[in-house]
Amino acid sequence: MAHCGDFVQPRQWFLGEFREFSMATAIVRTYTDDGFVVASDGLVRLSDNGKILDEAGQKIFSFGTAKSLAFSFTGSIQLGSEHEVGGAFDFIEAFSTAVQARSTTRGRTLADYAQRISRAVHDSLKKAQLAKNILFTSEPSEARAEGGFTIATALIDGYFSDSASRVEIHFLHDDQQLAYPEVFPIQITTQPSVHGSPEVARLFQTDPRFAKYRTQRIEPWHSSPTLHEGPTQPAG
Repeated sequence: MAHCGDFVQPRQWFLGEFREFSMATAIVRTYTDDGFVVASDGLVRLSDNGKILDEAGQKIFSFGTAKSLAFSFTGSIQLGSEHEVGGAFDFIEAFSTAVQARSTTRGRTLADYAQRISRAVHDSLKKAQLAKNILFTSEPSEARAEGGFTIATALIDGYFSDSASRVEIHFLHDDQQLAYPEVFPIQITTQPSVHGSPEVARLFQTDPRFAKYRTQRIEPWHSSPTLHEGPTQPAG
């Protein structure tokens, strides 16, 4: 049973300093006077043997008609089953379907809207897990300090009701039992964060090509906002 994604040992870096973080890929997210900048790598691998399937896979997507919002994904993005390699469930497809079916005008905040999206994706995943016998991976890099494992994480950046907003949705399991997703509203600062490779973080700080996207650090290093801003969870 193989899943598709990127399964490197993850880090989240804040301008060169890091903390262990349950995500895997290389995504840079920063907020500047001109708006949000989100960039990613394109590496897609099999969970079973690490075989590289694609080095230019898309990990950042628009919200369809809501052009001011974008989402990106880390972790096991395409889930396999006993008979399918990465074809039993696709987070990108499920997320896009949920976005298209739910108007952004019905949420007070991006976190409220993300709750609705997370419930829809969770329900689709639960049905697929039962119908196709999906078994989730439980790699050390996916383990959470609170217990359980992160399957995949959706990172949402952009403007919601004309307000700069940032939210993360963590899709989780605990010993193969699908858990309710956790939604974290993230405080907007000008401090860039880099998910993934320390080499990417180094290049982001030193390579002249990224100079216009770097902002001066105005805060001391701190733990990930997702660790001190409590998540919101669907009821039931």
